[in-house]
Amino acid sequence: MADQDHELNWRQQAIRLRLKGWRPCEIQKRIPRGREWLRKWWLRFSELGWNGLHDRSRRPTHRPQAYQQHAHTLVINLRRALEQRQIGLVGARAIQQQIRRQRLLQKVPSQSTIKRWLQAAQLSHALVAAPEQVYYPEPQRPPQEVWPACDWIARYLEGGAKVFVFHTVDLESRALCETIREDKTVASVRAHLLSTWQTLGLPHRLYLDNDAAFSAGERTARRFGVVVRLCLYLGIELVFLPPGEPKRNAVVERINGLWARQFWERNQFGSVEGQARANALHGLVRPGVCAAASWWADSSAGGASGQPRAVASAAGA
Repeated sequence: MADQDHELNWRQQAIRLRLKGWRPCEIQKRIPRGREWLRKWWLRFSELGWNGLHDRSRRPTHRPQAYQQHAHTLVINLRRALEQRQIGLVGARAIQQQIRRQRLLQKVPSQSTIKRWLQAAQLSHALVAAPEQVYYPEPQRPPQEVWPACDWIARYLEGGAKVFVFHTVDLESRALCETIREDKTVASVRAHLLSTWQTLGLPHRLYLDNDAAFSAGERTARRFGVVVRLCLYLGIELVFLPPGEPKRNAVVERINGLWARQFWERNQFGSVEGQARANALHGLVRPGVCAAASWWADSSAGGASGQPRAVASAAGA
């Protein structure tokens, strides 16, 4: 800033001397600048006056890669139209899918560009931090016990269909089992857990959040849900996380985020079968099962860590 002010003083002094009738060679003896510099600022002063001596913006006047105003207006209108719907997503990915599906633009804007336009139009809002709640101590985990955590993540297929992806991960070995369902009913949760236990074995405890599919909700007091009764039937102790504290389930939450960023957002799916085939192609299910089996074989031989129990018949649970 100081250099700019110093340069502006040189320009103003040169123009004053020129207005007094000084010759360019005489001005150059007083001001350490060249003849072309003096000629440039004299022409600028002749056109714009004293305000022309200030530096101009170097921002390019023409950007060949910039989007037209029509694309910006289309994105804003799509966001407002999506907000009028009763269900569905309204974010940058949903807007991008609408543009691509309806072929509204020849050049589809990126999600970062859409987010920038929405923020400039004040249509996006920052997340509000949740207030601090009562602290619940973390239960101690014996080294000889297997404690997995279960959670789900929802996404929309091309066309609007919603799918639910269930992840169960061992907190010690990071052994992972995944299933894909078209709903989040109790039957889907029970099918996922049974499939997981058939593959990875029965755990000693199971971490769950307070989702209604896990805890049967709060509509009926003093009544155990299907998932709770199934776990108690098989001798699995349930640990429900404190409400509003997803950080307690950090391991499986990170897996959900990693799966969404590295797999879902890099592909497009039109059906559950297509997503399942992509999972197998990318090795998201079988390698994790094999890694879990090898880890449990090593732990069984060494006896350093927990080992899952065999699965009994739970059809009548």
